[in-house]
Amino acid sequence: MKKIILCLCLIMLPLQFAIANDRIGDFALLDHNGTFHQLSYYDDMQAVVVLVHAVQCEALQQSVSGFKVAQAAFEPRGVEFMLLNAEGSTREILRREADRLGLNMPILMDDAQLVSESLGVRHAGEVLVLDPLTFSIVFRGPVGAGLTAAINQVLAGESVLEAELPGTGCAIQYAARDQHRQSGISYVSDVAPIIAKNCAECHRQNSIAPFALDSHQMVQDGLR
Repeated sequence: MKKIILCLCLIMLPLQFAIANDRIGDFALLDHNGTFHQLSYYDDMQAVVVLVHAVQCEALQQSVSGFKVAQAAFEPRGVEFMLLNAEGSTREILRREADRLGLNMPILMDDAQLVSESLGVRHAGEVLVLDPLTFSIVFRGPVGAGLTAAINQVLAGESVLEAELPGTGCAIQYAARDQHRQSGISYVSDVAPIIAKNCAECHRQNSIAPFALDSHQMVQDGLR
């Protein structure tokens, strides 16, 4: 049964985008240099800040420049910065991209787009500020004053006042999601009942299992 659930969950996609303050679950990806990164490994950091990247997005250059300024200001204060390639580019392409942009931070490779979609990624250039202790999004928006204010509030131990700001950029396309939606398969109607029947008694908050299967992302992470 576990294998059946795992296969279904790897092809199922969330019904709606995650929003600020949503729990996202732990996730792990390789970067353009082959280094492994897992969100929970950064639990000694104040925050993890992620800029959504797409090679074909010419408008991204300005966002990258501002992101590098934020990195220089906040990385010494315990904030981790990285990019998330949400279009499935190869490692060779991303290595060239890192050189072109003058980056000294990882570009995470989300080949299957599962992490990008679970994070609610909509377009290249948007930034997510993640809490690695609670696995939650504490800010979503563009590079700029809103991001700076959000990081400062996190470092001060305060709630982020404007947790979600509108932004624009090159839209991220999810071909696999669209294909499975057309197939009529649904996480809520097809996968969740299997989990509720066979797993939820133990895999819930404050129960005996080591993790709770209480969301699509938690199912993906827990059964890897």
